[in-house]
Amino acid sequence: MDRTETYIKDLGSSTVIMRKFAARYLKDGGDERAFPHLSKALQDPEKEVRLEAAITLGAIGDATVLQALEGAGKDPDPDVAGAAAKALQAVQERAPRPAPAPAPAPAPPPASEEPAPPPDRETLVRSAVGEAEGEIQKRPYGFKVRVNLSSERKQIVRVVFDRSDPDGDPALLVYTVCGGADEKRFRWALKVNARLPYGALALREVEGKEQFILINTLPEADTTRLELRKVILTLAEKGDVIEKRLTGKDRY
Repeated sequence: MDRTETYIKDLGSSTVIMRKFAARYLKDGGDERAFPHLSKALQDPEKEVRLEAAITLGAIGDATVLQALEGAGKDPDPDVAGAAAKALQAVQERAPRPAPAPAPAPAPPPASEEPAPPPDRETLVRSAVGEAEGEIQKRPYGFKVRVNLSSERKQIVRVVFDRSDPDGDPALLVYTVCGGADEKRFRWALKVNARLPYGALALREVEGKEQFILINTLPEADTTRLELRKVILTLAEKGDVIEKRLTGKDRY
């Protein structure tokens, strides 16, 4: 599955932040395969997703998206309607121009050429989340990533290296703090675990305090930047939901 296919799939995610970033990232590829999916995203129930879809179509869309943008120009949200109007104008201005010829595909490497080495750890993390609205800080254990979920909410996700699975293979530990551990909530946490489709609630000492965390583990050797991106963004979004349930605030 290539980059465009991955983000098209993300547009169908149940996670708002995944759909939002997918609509944004599809702008980088400029691939016409995304046009019908972005047009559909203009009707997403979440304003943030509709806004990103309109901006992206304004940047890369062709005549096939004009009708969808005209409809989005009547969006009840003024930000979305304004972005759709600008996008419509941009597409109309360039629609008559012939599309540039696609660049020739690069020649395949010689059969004897060695495969490219995997990216180093910092490159992997930064390439996974560098386009997200967030902030990355290097730490002794790995990296601390602040993901901006909205103008009001953020979530800190930690990517920990130098861990191993039971077979001794290097593993990535990715987690986010959801709130202070409370024995009265242990039963509740186990019930939540049974319903979680992604990751698991666990206990971990963080900055000297035992905390509830939402955690996922990945094999380091096989983890791609897209896989790591999905884990980070999903844990951030789900962890924030649990944090609001536990604390009612935005501490982590």
